[in-house]
Amino acid sequence: MPRRKKNAQRKATGCKICGDKTVGRGIGMHVKGAHSIEHADYKT
Repeated sequence: MPRRKKNAQRKATGCKICGDKTVGRGIGMHVKGAHSIEHADYKT
């Protein structure tokens, strides 16, 4: 079984607004900067 880094991202779903699959752990900054909404509002 391959080893993974301790804090490695397991799966990236991307942004549900623009469909960008490259956004993973930085989704909070992406949503605030690119779409001008807060992360809590994005999650709802």
